[in-house]
Amino acid sequence: MADGEMIIKLDDATISALDAKARAAGLTRDDYARSVIQEAVGVEDRWAISRARLAEYDRTGKSFPAEQVFDEVEAMMAERLAKHR
Repeated sequence: MADGEMIIKLDDATISALDAKARAAGLTRDDYARSVIQEAVGVEDRWAISRARLAEYDRTGKSFPAEQVFDEVEAMMAERLAKHR
């Protein structure tokens, strides 16, 4: 197996769910799976995440108030800073 390559075997139900989420996000199955895994392990592809979130907004029209987002970012930063002290 080449560096940076990994094969994951999934059951049919998981593949169907993954395909549905990828379509909703406007991404290929591979790109969507990559962005989910990267976010889960803390290696975020911010462009992929942004594209997925924009596609979700385009699909649903659901957004979040700016104050809520700023509060969440502030809390995340405080948590990260606390870990490094």
